[in-house]
Amino acid sequence: MPTISIAMPAYNAGKYIKECIDSILAQTYTDWELIITDDCSTDNTVTIVEEYIAKYNNIRLIKRKHNSGGCRLPRFDAILAAKGEFVCPIDSDDTIEKDYLDKLIKRQKETNADIVLGRMLFCDELQRPKTGTIPHHSFDMSTIFTGKEACERTIGEWEIAMNGLLAKAELYKEYIRKAYHSTFNGGFSDEIDHRRILLCAKMVSMTNACYFYRQQPNSIIHSTSIKSYDILNVNKMLQEFTEKEFGNNTDIIKQVVN
Repeated sequence: MPTISIAMPAYNAGKYIKECIDSILAQTYTDWELIITDDCSTDNTVTIVEEYIAKYNNIRLIKRKHNSGGCRLPRFDAILAAKGEFVCPIDSDDTIEKDYLDKLIKRQKETNADIVLGRMLFCDELQRPKTGTIPHHSFDMSTIFTGKEACERTIGEWEIAMNGLLAKAELYKEYIRKAYHSTFNGGFSDEIDHRRILLCAKMVSMTNACYFYRQQPNSIIHSTSIKSYDILNVNKMLQEFTEKEFGNNTDIIKQVVN
């Protein structure tokens, strides 16, 4: 059984998924499996993945029967199918540095944290680094939080990044079993799920492992479409979530309202 299960949702990812998979194959830490959930792609995504499966026995493919409308349920399907002790969700258009998994698992062993977070570097469509990072370069990456303290660092602005997190598999699976059908599955759903999963953790630690986040000009975040208005529903849910979890902290409530 692998130590780390990498969970990757994919929909029409043919343009980028090879680069993403190659960055995983290049890892210095080798005790992993990769589970890709295809959300009814209409391009060559499945063909590309099947070519890798023919060469590597630690890559698996799940094919959804119906398109889910977002990356949330495909990601959850992959995590629920994970065999590893830990899960690490990675999006199909992003990449990771070659010792990314090594840094995450070493930090987990040092701290016994439920969740380990790295550093997200913003890149352009060609994966060329831009100026922004989360956390900021000045952030103390030796910091250890409780789950609620970590969640507080996401209110108002994301001081910490959840992309490419490492989490104890059973903790994440337990959350998914409760939340799979119970919340919003449209665009920006990570805004809620990521904060809720932090609250499930007793301890969250950090490490300077680099996750390269590709900013695409036609993504839901950077374009105007019907799905881009999902943020209105998510903002309402976020305010309700914050009032429930941090209702006695007026400063945090003010931040989320602003």
